[in-house]
Amino acid sequence: MTTECYRLALQLSPDHPAALLGAAEAHLASAQVHLRMGAMGMASADLRQAAGLASACAARHGNLLAAWKVLGDVQLQHAAVTPHAQLRELASAAPGAAAATAAVAAVGARAAAVRAARVAYCRAIHLEPSRGLVWGDAAAATLQEAALLAQAGIAQPEAPASSRPAAASLRSLAWRLAQGGLRLEPASDCLWPTAGAVAGGEEEGGAAAAAAREFCWSRALQLNPKRAGTWAALGRMYAENGAGA
Repeated sequence: MTTECYRLALQLSPDHPAALLGAAEAHLASAQVHLRMGAMGMASADLRQAAGLASACAARHGNLLAAWKVLGDVQLQHAAVTPHAQLRELASAAPGAAAATAAVAAVGARAAAVRAARVAYCRAIHLEPSRGLVWGDAAAATLQEAALLAQAGIAQPEAPASSRPAAASLRSLAWRLAQGGLRLEPASDCLWPTAGAVAGGEEEGGAAAAAAREFCWSRALQLNPKRAGTWAALGRMYAENGAGA
């Protein structure tokens, strides 16, 4: 019903930024619902619609921060959802080598979409550098891109050297972006969990990185002790490092 209302609004005024972004956000919300239900095909189709609307708004209203923010939010969802074209190829691929090739291409397409999210967030930062939460969004997108590049390296072991250094440098960039956001909004309970996820940069498994993650997540829980995901992340880190056993 919501998407239909926005469709009618766009028929009356195709270039209206509020209608374009409202329709994009409605399709994004629908995609998130379908993702929770496990309906990947419908989620992917919703994201394709949302990306088209948000891209159109960003192209026509390039100085509108909200356009780039929504475009980044839509593209970042591809960290969990394969883009529609690659999903169809993956579903139609025959078992064996063709399916393996399609799976690697799907991971690459997800990484490209998340990279587009990082670029969109950086455009938003360029328009208004004082928005600390957008710095956190850029850090989260950069971390997801690093994870997907590492996954692509595992899925394609004959060429791991091209993806692993890139993934390490992206983790370092994500950490710097999160620190930039925290300098702007040091009391944000949204930024500290993101900082904990990217803490340590390239030294992902070292003791210094673990200490940085512990500090960030503990600070996040001081600000908002109701963040169940942060409690789980902190507990997982302690379990991995043998603390509290």
